Amino acid sequence: MEHYSIPKSSFSNFLWINDGALFDNVTLIEIEMTNGGAFRLEMLDKNDKILSKGSRENPRGGWHTFTPSQMQPPVQSGPYKLKLVSEAPGIRKIHGGNVHY
Repeated sequence: MEHYSIPKSSFSNFLWINDGALFDNVTLIEIEMTNGGAFRLEMLDKNDKILSKGSRENPRGGWHTFTPSQMQPPVQSGPYKLKLVSEAPGIRKIHGGNVHY
């Protein structure tokens, strides 16, 4: 199994993980937020069509995990792109994270 380390970053609208690169067979996505504020993870196909998404309220920041089988609707296999989208005013700050695939 491989993993991609998500670097420290921030976004007010959205952020492509690994600049929108395709990931095959993702098993787990871990995101550590520095600050509070709702956000969601979207899984998209190579043509940027949303396949699935999952939201987190994130009241205080901290670690959040996503598994493709628990997203809505569940996703079985890739390849797909991963995108973080803010669902609250202000800037979302990421301390780091991992994509396991």
